[in-house]
Amino acid sequence: MNFGLGNLDKFAWIGASSALLNIKHPELLVHNPVEAIKKLKLLWISCGGNDRLVAFSQRIHEYFKEKEVPHIFLC
Repeated sequence: MNFGLGNLDKFAWIGASSALLNIKHPELLVHNPVEAIKKLKLLWISCGGNDRLVAFSQRIHEYFKEKEVPHIFLC
């Protein structure tokens, strides 16, 4: 997530499962949602409902939902 979303000029297909604890806050990952909407082909976020990292994935999902950045979120 950090590398892909931080380099949208190079990555259009991004997926994360059980995103790591060192993931940046959503506002820092995608500071320009309009750019992300234009450049992303697929953004896939998944995490098990009982995974201790699920709060990180949910936080990212909520931010992208609020900013209308298309993505798939499975939990």
